[in-house]
Amino acid sequence: RDSSGLSGTLSTGDFWKVDLEHEYGQGTDSSGILEAMNVNQKRGWGLRFNNRTIFGAGKKLQSSIEYPNHENLLTGVTFSQSLPSLYYSVGGRYRYYKTRRNTYYMNSYVQTASRPVFGFMNYTLSDQVYYDASYIDNSHRWGNRATVNLFSRYLDAGPVSFNFGGSYSYNFQRHYGGDITTANAGVRIPFGDNSIHLYYSYLIENALQRYESSYMSGDISLWIRDLALWSSGTYDFKDSSYNVFSELEWSPLKSWVVRALFTYQHYPDLNWQDYKIAIGKRSGFQEFRIAWTHSKRRFDFEIGSMSF
Repeated sequence: RDSSGLSGTLSTGDFWKVDLEHEYGQGTDSSGILEAMNVNQKRGWGLRFNNRTIFGAGKKLQSSIEYPNHENLLTGVTFSQSLPSLYYSVGGRYRYYKTRRNTYYMNSYVQTASRPVFGFMNYTLSDQVYYDASYIDNSHRWGNRATVNLFSRYLDAGPVSFNFGGSYSYNFQRHYGGDITTANAGVRIPFGDNSIHLYYSYLIENALQRYESSYMSGDISLWIRDLALWSSGTYDFKDSSYNVFSELEWSPLKSWVVRALFTYQHYPDLNWQDYKIAIGKRSGFQEFRIAWTHSKRRFDFEIGSMSF
């Protein structure tokens, strides 16, 4: 199925942007997006092309070309295949910059299929070999990272489900090599058609210097008739920083929607908060909205997906 669309943003300021997108082959073995964009600033227009081709037997080829601001050229290609016993991929990317040094990156990755250790515990093994030309010193460019992952399936304790796991990886790269150890646990609490997820992660990294951190994250999803709420947050125990993001959607009528988005971020040297309220009218696959953004202090007219 081929489709095309026009989306843009008009505002009371001196900024406007128009995107032209053409999607092709959706739902087939070869699909992609071609996008052309124009912005009323000195750098002007740009192009973006993404393509995915499936060959069968789990083989997939993904390629991308970006020409932002008609100055720099960013390209990449990755071939991957999923087999019953393992998954592997090989790829690379090249970055041409008009005003600075060009770079390229090559990568190969292989991971075994999940295998049981005992009872509810499973493990995977993976290895990654890469060459990163962004390093000026040639001796830093090669790397080989080996990883073992250990994880459990969700275990039920009444209505509550939980899981846990961890990983250990070692990078054999010269000078910047070292090991990383992680541990994590999660819990899922359902209530009706809704649920709450909580996660805890702990990390120790030994590379140039020892680094240790731990953080808690969580999300909640609520659906009550015409009202939907999504909210997520993260708390870092190392520096007591945290962030919260919430989105509320109300659809009193079939083709009309009211959205409210809110974010708050707290860091040792920065606090940031913002909110956005929008009223939208759905028409086919598009949505037309009038939105007020607190940080901009203005109303915007929007077409297409809303960003915040």
